[in-house]
Amino acid sequence: MKPISSELEQAQKETGALPSISLKAKQERLNFEKLHGDGAEQYYHAMAAAGSGALVRARITPPGDGGLLYTQHLPEPGPSSDFENWDQTGCYNVVRLSLAADGDRVSLYYILSNRRIERLASQDGGQTWAGPELIDYSPTTAINGIAAGVKPGGDEGIFFADQATLYLKIFTGGQWQTRQEWECEAGLLTGVSVVYHEDWALVVTGESTGGDYRLWRLVYGDGGALAPGEWSALEELAGAPQGESYSFCHASLSLSGCWRSFYNQVYGGAGEYNMPYMAKAPGGAFNQSIWQEAEPFGADAPYGLSQAEAGGYLWAASSGGVYRASLHPAEIELEADITRLELNHGGNDSSLVFELDNSGGAYNSIEPALENGSRVSLGLGYITSSGGKTAGEDVFVIQGREYIAGGGRAVVRVVAGGGYNLLGQWRALYQHSWNKNEPEMPVGEILGYLLVRAGISLEIVSSSLAFDEDAPPFMLNPGADGLSGTRRLMGMVADRLYIQGIRARVINPAEHLEGVYDYYGAAAWERGLHCIMDAGYRQGQLRFNHIMVEGREPGTGLPILASAFDWDDIYATGERKQAVAAPEIDTLHKASGRAEMLLSGQGREAVGGWMQAGVNAGLEVGDVVSITHPDAGLCGAKRRVASIKTVYEPARGRYRQVLELEGL
Repeated sequence: MKPISSELEQAQKETGALPSISLKAKQERLNFEKLHGDGAEQYYHAMAAAGSGALVRARITPPGDGGLLYTQHLPEPGPSSDFENWDQTGCYNVVRLSLAADGDRVSLYYILSNRRIERLASQDGGQTWAGPELIDYSPTTAINGIAAGVKPGGDEGIFFADQATLYLKIFTGGQWQTRQEWECEAGLLTGVSVVYHEDWALVVTGESTGGDYRLWRLVYGDGGALAPGEWSALEELAGAPQGESYSFCHASLSLSGCWRSFYNQVYGGAGEYNMPYMAKAPGGAFNQSIWQEAEPFGADAPYGLSQAEAGGYLWAASSGGVYRASLHPAEIELEADITRLELNHGGNDSSLVFELDNSGGAYNSIEPALENGSRVSLGLGYITSSGGKTAGEDVFVIQGREYIAGGGRAVVRVVAGGGYNLLGQWRALYQHSWNKNEPEMPVGEILGYLLVRAGISLEIVSSSLAFDEDAPPFMLNPGADGLSGTRRLMGMVADRLYIQGIRARVINPAEHLEGVYDYYGAAAWERGLHCIMDAGYRQGQLRFNHIMVEGREPGTGLPILASAFDWDDIYATGERKQAVAAPEIDTLHKASGRAEMLLSGQGREAVGGWMQAGVNAGLEVGDVVSITHPDAGLCGAKRRVASIKTVYEPARGRYRQVLELEGL
């Protein structure tokens, strides 16, 4: 149950309490606008934002034009900026480059064709440059990327890819440290980008030792998640097998509220293309973030897109194009115009439909916040002695709208979906396989991966040992949707997955049997208790009272059989048997546990019902409630909330919830 204040809890139990609704819409997805294009010839480039808000860009010309190095300083970047005016630095034969900024201290690092690594330094946000300064020499001329990062107020670091090795140099204590190399094994590397955030966070493109193409993430420790000088393992963000004509290159990385990586996916077969993609992950510990599925970005950028945050915008640029997206889009409040609202949670549905008064034509021109893909957040509550109070908000994704006019009314109906919709829409772009040869990733981690790829956050309220530790073989074929995959995965454990909006919770039902809220019969209003208006309570027959699970012995392939029986129901009504094939189960203990789990599910279905009551602002699917209803012979009976339907119609004074209940 969501936390609610004592004032709000008291108000929702009072007869005649007045609703308080919070409904806001905001364009959460980045909406990039193109400010400049078709300018300089496309080649390697870099970008950084100075502390003054200036945008600093750098580019080099192709080798046939001398590998000339140019810079650009944009003090107040915007639509009227001159993105075509570049300044020559006098440097030539440059093969790779990178920019890094800490306030108005900006460093431009580059590698020359003779292996020299040099730096130009600026103390005024990129307006003037001093240097060049020799930093080091690359081991060979096979350089495929350099990335520079700055530790706020201090150290600088450069990482550069030379053939199959990633090298680094750190500037600390006023001097450059000895060049080091990573501890990972890979094939030919094609690019690198770095952001400092407690550690040195990197994305790297290249080949695996087996020749498969990869986009990896990597951390070089500085005392955050990893100890100073410690390397993390390579973790795949995107991959393609050797021989499928796919490769990845030109990755960039930024942290602006969340982690974002632009990278190019290159296809060399018939219909060849070189297209930028953007992937993102929640902010926080870089090595623990799970990344959403990458999406294509409509820009002509064969050498990728650099990133920088300036003036409240995320900027993305190639050497010939500039794009920006607001990181702080306007949020609009909608609660005053609601004529009807319906909210559904549970039963493989989490959706919100609301109607807004459009009698004055206010919504004829839809604001970006109400466009498809925008987010709406809903908070339920009541007017209390200290004003309107709501519980925590649920967030949904707008999927469409409908204008309804005539019969004395004009409204716009907005339809928004939650996590079930996102999971159903997400498709595996390639084969995902876990624990094929040996246990590597338990059920809980696989679930987290699938949910976040679809854009859903996950909270583990409680979990079973199997959820935390069992690592069964699990596979998603290309084209498989996330919803069916998630259902199949959760069928392997006793834990339950509940989704409200785009937020998911996992609960181990064996650990959540106590009621978190009390409901009472009709006379309860007079005693300041939460009243049940009407209800129906079901005690049905088990669909199956004998569950037999068949697993397979590893190596021999011989069957493993385990059964669970509800003997009381069998004696009373006769046997009803269900046989379940579970080839991933390889021990008798696991087979017995699965059978008991499935049988307990039959019990939950047989005991249930429904009830209608005033809105409980903090109630969530999966919560256990205590029901005292003398007219139905119930006193402190425990039921789990399987679904919640909330309806709000202010003109009719209707503010109600219908709860579907199930047994424990």
